[in-house]
Amino acid sequence: MACPEGMSGITKVQALKAWDDGYRHGRGGREEPADTNASYTLGYLNGVVALEEVENGFDPNSDVWDALDSHPWE
Repeated sequence: MACPEGMSGITKVQALKAWDDGYRHGRGGREEPADTNASYTLGYLNGVVALEEVENGFDPNSDVWDALDSHPWE
């Protein structure tokens, strides 16, 4: 299991650190090293998605996304 949320104790702490390192590296546009663990890879992939969203102009704080949830006929 790669998700730190399913872990406990020191294993969870280590997995969270690996996930965070992976996220920061993916978000920073770095190449993924060949020798990574599953938690790092999970964080890295989330970071890559976050980087792509920013590059494509996605703003999670934008009111545009709230408007998509409402219907003008209601």
